[in-house]
Amino acid sequence: KGSLGEVLIDRIFAAAKKAAKEAGGRLTLKQNYWLDEIEIEENGQPALHFIRENRSGGARRGKPQTESVRDVPIILALPLDVLRKLQTDRLFYAEPAVRGLNSLRANQFGALDIYFKRKLPRMPKDHFDLIGSTYNLSGFENTQHWPEFRLEKYRGSVVQFVAGSCKPLTGLSVEAFTREMVSEIVQFMPDATAEQMNYIVPHRNASQPLFVNDVGTWEHRPPAEGRLFFFAGDYVQNDTDVTSMEGAVRSGMNAAEALRSRHAPETRAVDILPPMG
Repeated sequence: KGSLGEVLIDRIFAAAKKAAKEAGGRLTLKQNYWLDEIEIEENGQPALHFIRENRSGGARRGKPQTESVRDVPIILALPLDVLRKLQTDRLFYAEPAVRGLNSLRANQFGALDIYFKRKLPRMPKDHFDLIGSTYNLSGFENTQHWPEFRLEKYRGSVVQFVAGSCKPLTGLSVEAFTREMVSEIVQFMPDATAEQMNYIVPHRNASQPLFVNDVGTWEHRPPAEGRLFFFAGDYVQNDTDVTSMEGAVRSGMNAAEALRSRHAPETRAVDILPPMG
């Protein structure tokens, strides 16, 4: 019913912040830091070293601002490729849960938001697939669901297309990626002509590849509780077992319960609903 940030992420953070305050604690969110190194110190315990970046994403000029975290329980809620790139000899031997990461696969899933000048006819309310498309395209019309489009009285359709098979498009410029996606879409949707489009917002997502749940990867995926760390992310072993927000949230709750069980067993268990199918 709206953007992920507004209807899920912001609400979860607000609820967590409120719960921490009611419990006599405090929840702090430090933004614009990137994890530079996972160090295993001489005592065998981990230290995380962060570098602060400016809001545009580039490193600050001059001496970078750094911050380290140690001597506290740590949940690593990192994308698969990020955690994989932080692998070191010491981490390999200290945390067995990360040894199988190179057996897992992550792919780019590019997307395209198209703002049409008019309402497209015969648009389904649910997700739809363009069967037989080269890039395995699926679509979803946001204007039938998102309140802000009704409030703004936007008169056209706003459709997001996602490429399930995006590997052939890897390495293309934004212009070439957009051109290739549009040429594929108009073959399947005659009403989606260039003359009908108001503007296009491309999302190559080249730097955010998603975990691909291949058959046989379960044993290589980290569990919620490792030797040194707790792990969260849809590639972490969880009952949802699909790359999705549901998988990410469930794995996060599993990590929270594993941390509670080890470090605060006297407190109430995290309430995790059983999976439904």
